[in-house]
Amino acid sequence: MTIAGGAEASERLMNGGGSLALQSAAGEIEMAGRISRLDRRHGHAWSVGYGYRGRALSIQAIGRRMSPGFAELGMVLPAPAAEEVERRESLDAEASLGVVLPGAVRLTATHALSKAGDDRRERSQLLGQVGIAPAVNLLLGIASTRTQDRRAWTASAALTLALGGRTSASVNALATPDQPVDVVASLQRAAPQGVGLGYQLQWRGTPSRAASAALVAHHAQGRVELRHDETPSQSASGATIAGALAVVGGSWHLTRPIDDAFAVVRVGDVRGVRTYVSNQLVGRTGRGGDLMLPSLSSYYGNHVSIEDRDVPIGYEIGATEARVAPGFRGGSIVSFDVRAIRLVSGRFALPARPVLDSDEAEAIAEVKWPGGPERVTLGPDGGFVFEHAAAGRHKVRITLRGEEYLCGLDIRLTPGGSLDVQALGTIPCSPTQLRPPGVSFEPTRSDGARR
Repeated sequence: MTIAGGAEASERLMNGGGSLALQSAAGEIEMAGRISRLDRRHGHAWSVGYGYRGRALSIQAIGRRMSPGFAELGMVLPAPAAEEVERRESLDAEASLGVVLPGAVRLTATHALSKAGDDRRERSQLLGQVGIAPAVNLLLGIASTRTQDRRAWTASAALTLALGGRTSASVNALATPDQPVDVVASLQRAAPQGVGLGYQLQWRGTPSRAASAALVAHHAQGRVELRHDETPSQSASGATIAGALAVVGGSWHLTRPIDDAFAVVRVGDVRGVRTYVSNQLVGRTGRGGDLMLPSLSSYYGNHVSIEDRDVPIGYEIGATEARVAPGFRGGSIVSFDVRAIRLVSGRFALPARPVLDSDEAEAIAEVKWPGGPERVTLGPDGGFVFEHAAAGRHKVRITLRGEEYLCGLDIRLTPGGSLDVQALGTIPCSPTQLRPPGVSFEPTRSDGARR
């Protein structure tokens, strides 16, 4: 179950709401609702969806409704002086049913309804997909579109060849009763969610006869698009460079354009750890163990995971999967508990040792490293082993039957984790509070023997 909520506001607009997603063996249900106030007008919007995907059967259904007064940031808002605005209630619904038949045949039936005021549009479609070979698919379809005063029919065919990875080639044909058959051939490689290249080469036959080429480069700090279009009447070329600056958790990140939501993954201080969103590789952590994720879905439980095999020996690894649901244009931090194992050992020498009635008293030493606190139990002679030490000077507090001692550690370590143990020797300590009444002490030498 994933629960999310969010709000946005401007000088004239306030908008807020939440969402709920439930996932089980019977499918996934998503519900969301929002309310808004623009000047003196109020509105609301809601959506509900259901999805199930099995080996032989899949079901998808979604419904959305928006009242006439609903508004949110990003919409074209009326002028403040407009008392009455001609806005209509909108309703959208879509349902689909997919069935897998013997012989690598899949049939999908879809019906969609869109209504805005008195305008109504319906579309029904039947698609059949046939696997001709392991990398070759044929898709045949027929569709009917109905508006207020007419109905239109279309027939389509598409042959797709998977060339490995994200690369594919296809030939598509579309026929309508009153138009010539439109044929489009293309070769494309989809751009990855993370860093990488994508391209598309396309040729269109009758009636327009056009060609185009596009190249997309995803960088950790931006996106570059190059495009050229050729028609019988003109040629056009263009280039686009886009990026974003995001601030999250007190740190700044240059990244690709953020269209919805984003997050920063933190994997301790480990560089080069592969990171996945919905089981798709999106990149590797950089310097400091961080990776920016600029393409998450808002108000939805995005599944984020890391590859623990990329974490070198000498690190302790906690959970490797997490779910995060940022708000629209909002950011989150996804921290994975990966801590370097830096072993240091030694012995704390207490200036005085209490004579206790029981031999079961335990001395507890606690130190606050930059990556978090660590507590250990001292041995009978004051011996200790810390597993997550950090370089620098640190204070260690020792408690023993109400008595508290303060010790200082001066540690010099190399970056990263290691299973080697650094011996610090004997560390002198001093008491920090008065001894409790009724307890006597005997002095000890630095080697722990009583005098």
